Amino acid sequence: MANRFYRLLPWLVLSFSLLLTASRSQEASDEHKRNRRQHFDQQFEQFTSAIEDKVDSYSDSQYGAAALFRHSVVVTSREWRQFVDSLDIDRRHPGVNGAGYIEVVKSADLPVFESRARFDGDPDFRVQTTGDRDHFYLVKLVEPIERNSAMRGRDMQNEASWFETMERAQKAGRTRMSQRVILHQDERPSVGFLLFLPLYGSEMPPEPPEEHRLTLTGWIFASFVSQEFIGGLLEELFPNARKQLSLAIYSGKEITETARLYRDPFEVADLPESDAALVRVKILDMQGQPWTFVARPGAAFADFVAPSDAPRVLFSGLAISAAVFGLFLSMTQTRSRALALARGMTHDLAARTDALERSNRDLEAAVQTAEHAADALLEQHATLARTDRMAAVGELAGGLAHEIRNPLAGIRMSLQNLHTESEDEAVRERIEAPIAELDRLARLLNRYLSPLRHEPEPLAEVAVRDLVDELCSLLRYRLPENIRLDVKVSEDIEWMLPKDRIRQSLLNLVLNAIQAIGEASGTISITADRQGGRLDLCVEDDGPGFPDTVLEGPVQRFQSHTEEGTGLGLAMVRRVAEDLGGRLVLERRTPRGARVRIELPEPTAQSSS
Repeated sequence: MANRFYRLLPWLVLSFSLLLTASRSQEASDEHKRNRRQHFDQQFEQFTSAIEDKVDSYSDSQYGAAALFRHSVVVTSREWRQFVDSLDIDRRHPGVNGAGYIEVVKSADLPVFESRARFDGDPDFRVQTTGDRDHFYLVKLVEPIERNSAMRGRDMQNEASWFETMERAQKAGRTRMSQRVILHQDERPSVGFLLFLPLYGSEMPPEPPEEHRLTLTGWIFASFVSQEFIGGLLEELFPNARKQLSLAIYSGKEITETARLYRDPFEVADLPESDAALVRVKILDMQGQPWTFVARPGAAFADFVAPSDAPRVLFSGLAISAAVFGLFLSMTQTRSRALALARGMTHDLAARTDALERSNRDLEAAVQTAEHAADALLEQHATLARTDRMAAVGELAGGLAHEIRNPLAGIRMSLQNLHTESEDEAVRERIEAPIAELDRLARLLNRYLSPLRHEPEPLAEVAVRDLVDELCSLLRYRLPENIRLDVKVSEDIEWMLPKDRIRQSLLNLVLNAIQAIGEASGTISITADRQGGRLDLCVEDDGPGFPDTVLEGPVQRFQSHTEEGTGLGLAMVRRVAEDLGGRLVLERRTPRGARVRIELPEPTAQSSS
C-alpha cells in the first residue's frame, strides 16, 4: 500500500500543481477583465459627464441672453453680435453653429416688424413665411451672420421638428433640446441639434403652465453641429485618452443610423472577442431630449490598461509544476532503487554474515585445537629447558599460523567486498573494524613467525596519539559496558617504533586489564609521557592488582596469574621492550589496581643498541 502511494505521489503533486496553476491563472484573467471593465466604465462616465456638463453649461449661457432681453426695450443686431462675441463660441464652444432670437409676431404687426429689422442694419431683411396665420415665429437675430444669413426672417412654423421643440420649451418654461436635425444655415448641410429657451413678458414663467402662451414673447435658440461639438469637446478635455473609447451618440432611445448624432473617428470596425464584452449603452436626459450613448473600446484602449498577468502566471505555474513533478518523480524512483538495493544488500549481507560466522566458528575451533595442542605440549615437555620449549612453541605456532592464515584471507576478502559494495555509511563503518582486526591478526601471525624467519618489524616514526586512537577504534566493540577507557596522550609525541608490535603490546595489556576487572565497574587508563630521555607507555586498571609471585620475580612465558590466561601476553610485551633496549615494569597501585609501564629509550639509543 505504501509503495503504491509513493508511486502515485508525483502524479498527485502534478495534478494539484496544475489545478492550482489553472485556478490562479483564471483568477488573474478575471482580475484583468475586472480592471479593463472598471477602466472602461470610468472613461465612459468621464466622457458622458463631460458632454452633459458642456450642454448644461451652454444652456446656462442662454439664461444670460434671456437677461439681456428682459432688461432691454429692444435688443439690436449690434448688441446681439456683441453678446455672441463675448461668448467666444468658436473657441469656448466649438461646434456651436449659431445663436439667435425668435420673436412672436402677430400677423398685423408684420410690416412694422420687417421695417424695424431693415432699419436695424439689414436693408435686405424680409420675412420668409407662407400661409395666413394669426401669429408668426420669425428669426429676428442670429449670429455669426456670416454662416447663418439664410436664417433671418425664417418662420419656424415651417420647420416641424424645430417648432415641436419650441412648443415643448414653452410648455415647460425652460430650455429644451430638439431631436436630430439637418442644419442648412450655410451651404454645407450638417447633422446637429438645437436648444430653445422660451422668453415671457415677465422674468418668471407664469402660473399655471396653460398661461405660458399668453405671455410668450419669443425664444432664444442655439444650433450645434454635433460632430464638431462633441469631437472638439472630447479632444479638449481628453487629448491623451481620446482614442481609448469609440463613442457613438444617438438622438432618442433607438440606435439607428438615421438617429446618429456623432460617429467616433477612431471607431474600430471589428472588435476582438475580449473587447466586445465591454460595449456599454447608456441613456441620458439632455435638456428634455433622451440621448443614447454607445461606447466601445477604441484603437488605443489596450495601451492604457496594464496587460494581463494570466499568461505569466500560467507559464510560471506550468514550469514550477513540471519542476516539482520531476523532483518528486526523481525522489520516488530514487526511493524505489534505494529500497531494492537495500533489500539486495540485506540479503547479501545476511549471506556474507552467515559465511563469516561459519568462518569464525572454524577459526575458534582451530584456536581451541591449538590451545589443546599447546596444553598437551606443555604437559609433555614441562621439564625441558627454555630453549627447547620455545623451539617447540615456535614450530607449533608456525604450523597453526599456516593453517589459520588461509581462512583469514577468505574472511577478509568477503568483508572487503561487502565493504566496497555497501552504500550505507553505518554498515561500512562497522565492517571496517573487523577488517582492521583481521589485518592485525595476520600481521601478528607473521610476526610470531618472524623469529623463525629472522625478519623483525622495521622501525618507523610513529605519532603515539594516532597509534592509541587506532587501538581504541579496535577496542570499540570489544570493551564491556561496565568498563570505561581513559586516554591521556599528548598529540605532539612522535617516536621511532615498530608500530604493529607496540600496538599489539598495548592491546595485550588492555585485554589483561579487562580480564582483571571482570564484571565489576572499572576504568582502564592509557597514558604516554616523556621522562627525560625515554618514552613511558603506561596501562593502568583498578582491578585486584598483581599477586606477589608476579611482582617478586621476572616475567616468564606461560606464567599467568589468571585461570584463563596463557602466560604469553606479559612475556611478549617484555620481549618487545627488551628488543627496543627498554624494559617492562609491573607495579601495584594504591589502594587497588595494577600498573604496567613500558620504558623505551631515545631513538638514538635504540639504534645504537
